[in-house]
Order: sequence, then structure tokens, then C-alpha cells
Amino acid sequence: MAARHLHGNADGLMDLQIGGSCSLPRATSLFPNVRGSLGAGVDYINANTGDLGGIDYIDVISGVDQLVADGLADPDRLGIGGYSYGGYLSSWAITQTTRFKAAVSGGIIADWVSFYGTTDIPHYLRVFLEAPPSLTNHWQEHDLQSTIQRR
Repeated sequence: MAARHLHGNADGLMDLQIGGSCSLPRATSLFPNVRGSLGAGVDYINANTGDLGGIDYIDVISGVDQLVADGLADPDRLGIGGYSYGGYLSSWAITQTTRFKAAVSGGIIADWVSFYGTTDIPHYLRVFLEAPPSLTNHWQEHDLQSTIQRR
């Protein structure tokens, strides 16, 4: 079994303070700092701008692929989870693949346009999705509600 936890904020950082509740007996855990995360320079933090659920999702899947290839994770017993942006990315992942048998997503943003209109951090979304909702289709491309409705 492999357990995955994705950090919050598209530009957040997993600080590796792993408590007992984060690990499972006989499980492999992966705590990635995907492209867009802090700690690896400006180009790295800007790598997922306008591409939420794109290149960072590829990083997640690449990490899982490596664990499976190394024999550290059972491909038939994969789980994923996260909170805030990590919750969004976990939810996004289960709309893109059936590899994960379990998912836990907390504090997710399922509708970017609604979130933009009600949040106290609209500047954050303008940075990561590059424009207000009416000026780009990035918003709908990365919106969980729209993705689920298309399936």
C-alpha cells in the first residue's frame, strides 16, 4: 500500500514533520513538493502558473510510478490525500486516473469561479490562473465541478 499526502497552497511546502497519524503500518508514504512548491527557486515555484493540476499532477504520478517501479508500493493498493490545494490536487488526480483505490480530500476548491468571487485572496488565483475568470478558459479547464460534469 502507498499513502500519499499533498500539501496545501499551490506554492506551499511539505515541511517533513511527520506525525504518527500520517503513516500507516506497512505502508509507503510519499510527501512530494511538486513543481509550484516553495524551496527550489523562482522558476520551480512558477512552473505550474496557469497549469494547476497539470505539471504538478504529472509530478504526483511520476512519484507514484517510481514507488511502484522500485517495489515500494503495490499498484493495486494506492491511496491519495491532501488538504487545501493538496485536497484539490488529490481530487483532480481521481478525475484523471483510476489508479487510486482511496482518496481523502479536505478543504478543496471545486469551483474556481465561485471561489474567486467569495475568497479573501482573489490575487492568489489571478497569479496562479493568470487572469480573472471572464478573461480565460484556464478556470474551467482546472475546475473540478466542470471536469466531473464532462465525464
